[in-house]
Amino acid sequence: MTAQTTAQTTALSAKMTALDKVWAAIALLTPLWLAFLTPLQRLDVWWHLKVGEAIVQTGQIPTVDIYSFTANGTPYGYANVWLADVIFYGLYRSGGPALLIGMTGLLLCAACGLSWHLAFQRSASARLATVASLAGAVLIIRFGAARPQIFSIILFALFFWLLGQARARGQGRWLWPLPLLMALWANLHGAFPLGLLLIVFFLGEGLLRYGLKQPLPAERRLLLALAACLLASVAAAGVNPAGYAVFSTVQGIMGAPAVQQLALEWQAQDIKLGADLPFFALCALTFLALIYTPSRPWIGDVLLLGGFCAWFERAPARRVAGIDRTAFGGRLLGAVALAGAPRACDQKDRRARHSRPGCAAPADRRSAPSHPVAQPLGAPAPAQSAPGLRFARRAHPGRGGRVYGRAGCAGARVSSAVVW
Repeated sequence: MTAQTTAQTTALSAKMTALDKVWAAIALLTPLWLAFLTPLQRLDVWWHLKVGEAIVQTGQIPTVDIYSFTANGTPYGYANVWLADVIFYGLYRSGGPALLIGMTGLLLCAACGLSWHLAFQRSASARLATVASLAGAVLIIRFGAARPQIFSIILFALFFWLLGQARARGQGRWLWPLPLLMALWANLHGAFPLGLLLIVFFLGEGLLRYGLKQPLPAERRLLLALAACLLASVAAAGVNPAGYAVFSTVQGIMGAPAVQQLALEWQAQDIKLGADLPFFALCALTFLALIYTPSRPWIGDVLLLGGFCAWFERAPARRVAGIDRTAFGGRLLGAVALAGAPRACDQKDRRARHSRPGCAAPADRRSAPSHPVAQPLGAPAPAQSAPGLRFARRAHPGRGGRVYGRAGCAGARVSSAVVW
């Protein structure tokens, strides 16, 4: 693990200032406010409510189309959304449209909170994390209606957050909820394969990062935990009324020519459409942030940004809506916040919000070591001793330097290093 990763791990252990809490409230309440302003749309929400009513009253999940006139009786798969339909019907029966809108707003708020948490963990700046999180909200808000895809938004955010915590902290215990969440996701919405894709990405990134060197025992255990989590999640996806046939059901809907040609929301992103411009603008801004950030970007940011942007550009808008909340609002938009983090730490006044652990002191980039030695995760880094400093000065006479350690940035758990 690098010192930067260790700093990320401890960034959130510090007490937030009052101003930090204000920025966090803005990031959480803005999407909630927008969701409450949006009435129920004239889309398929009413169809989902009727299907949920049929499931509750009959105790069975329909296997054929029972509500259309021209296709009545033809096979249709409800297995991947039946639980969402039941939840929608229960909420509508209990509190009407207001309760449905309230649930949608709360789920979007929770997804925004996870997005903000990831960006704050990367940048140690509540202000930059809020900007990053709200930038992701620009993409998601038009698809945040009371429909089954709202569950994919929050579950993808939760998957990304748990995987990010496991990687940053080097602890496999953060992965155990994922198979349980996958079993739930496979019955809520057809975007559940994205959760498996996320696990595959983190596992592949770990193998790429550790494959060229001898991994530490803790790193090896994390890779094994990721592999076990992937197998368990694949098995959990089969906990569905249709079993593993739910994969073919989802593939059939995605590949239907009528759906691809007639439904605008299932068509690929188009830079000539004004509604899709925020997506391309956000991609460009994030790439610029990765290029010009003073800190070395995490290889996962580069791989995830490039891979998902290439897939997003060809993917239907609805599938994009299921993942932009975390992929951009979380770690990728965290790269935007990370671009300003080193400068924030270089302010002379050292305000409280910039002096929390994890905000490493700026080093001379012309002479700083490119790979500082990191302490084990969770262990405090030792301060550079005075005899060690004298020894370094004798070994390099005539070259001045500075010591970075606990005194460098208000107790950050990063390795002490003499920069000459």
